[in-house]
Amino acid sequence: MAKGMKVQCVPRALMVKKILLLEGFTRAGKFLLGKVCDGFDRCEHFQYVPLIEQLPPLMRLGFIQKDAGIALMRLVLDESAYSMRIGRNLNLRFSDSSSLFKNPKADEYLERCFAPDGKPVVDDLRTSPRHSVFIGHELMANMDIVFDAFPSMRVLSLQRHPVDLVYSWWKRKMGRRETSDPLLFNPYFKAGTTLLPWFAIASRREYARLSPLERVIASIDHLASVSRARYLALPARLRRRILFLTHEGLIEDPWEAIARIQPFLDVKAGKDMPAILAREKCGRVLELAQREMKWRQIRRHARPASFRKLEALAGRYEQVYA
Repeated sequence: MAKGMKVQCVPRALMVKKILLLEGFTRAGKFLLGKVCDGFDRCEHFQYVPLIEQLPPLMRLGFIQKDAGIALMRLVLDESAYSMRIGRNLNLRFSDSSSLFKNPKADEYLERCFAPDGKPVVDDLRTSPRHSVFIGHELMANMDIVFDAFPSMRVLSLQRHPVDLVYSWWKRKMGRRETSDPLLFNPYFKAGTTLLPWFAIASRREYARLSPLERVIASIDHLASVSRARYLALPARLRRRILFLTHEGLIEDPWEAIARIQPFLDVKAGKDMPAILAREKCGRVLELAQREMKWRQIRRHARPASFRKLEALAGRYEQVYA
């Protein structure tokens, strides 16, 4: 490199024309939403690409320069979409929620393994009306960065009642696993002697003193607050690219959710949609007794201050989505 020469990392122009991001908190039901999207006529089978969600917090916190982070996000998305179109790196693990075998058109994807690659596929990605579909966790908290990487994408943001989220996180031992479980493939951070997930850094002193359940409540409360602030700070033209759905609505009245998704994405439900909904047990009434049980369990194990925080969070959710 010549002395004094300034070198920049320049993000590539995206190869993929249509990008659909399925976003929401961990345990909100995004993989269920992905399987519903498999039933639309212009949606590719959904993919979980970890770097898409891992890079934005690192960029926000200054560990990775923004232009380099955006360059990596675009590279990994383009490569993943291209691979899906040529039958490469397909998820054939039968038990995974994202398994190709959950898609009614699995045979068509397997046939791609024998199709030509190269320029014709690139041209198709640039012109096709089909959406390349990706899943990301807790991305609304950094949605401005994600839109910088993918300015033309559309987003389905799936919400779920905070009590159900807290209970599910708690039962899956969140609040302690984030920095100890080698199978949670996310970066974590150290403040003093405390190891933290990125969303606990702002409350690191309090977080270190909380029980695992109270850490879960504090984490979801913080993420909900930051996510709302980031969404409201987006320009109106980008907010119009986000459609909010609820887990409860997707389960109890899936056809109403589908009726909202279709014009938003310019897609239509295909002939396989009824079978997908039946397999995923959509169209049933959720039992409120189950949520009451969760309330009681959480009250029994959380201190009053944390429980009041959850009550306030649930009240805001019900005011918006009930």
